[in-house]
Amino acid sequence: SLALKYEPHDTVLRHQYGVALSRLGRAEDAVREFSEIVSEELKILPPRETLIMSLTTRIINLTRLGRTEEAREDLRTARDLLAQHPHLAHSAMRLDELEAEINA
Repeated sequence: SLALKYEPHDTVLRHQYGVALSRLGRAEDAVREFSEIVSEELKILPPRETLIMSLTTRIINLTRLGRTEEAREDLRTARDLLAQHPHLAHSAMRLDELEAEINA
């Protein structure tokens, strides 16, 4: 994306790009984008909503790719973060639904 060329560290922009890739059926590329965001966001304390959102969207795409164990690992990471940082709770609306899909 041209925008990312000029703002490579803008996690919101990168997340939007990952979502666009996901909608185009490019789940592997989307996972790469979300992974970059997660790596950067894990360095920031206290954690931000962007971390939970990126884990959530990475879970969605990992599930689409049949990479269930990786999706479960992300789900555990997200749950641990939520337990330690209650201020993120409102960012986690989809996690219950995703957990049900993964465990179905």
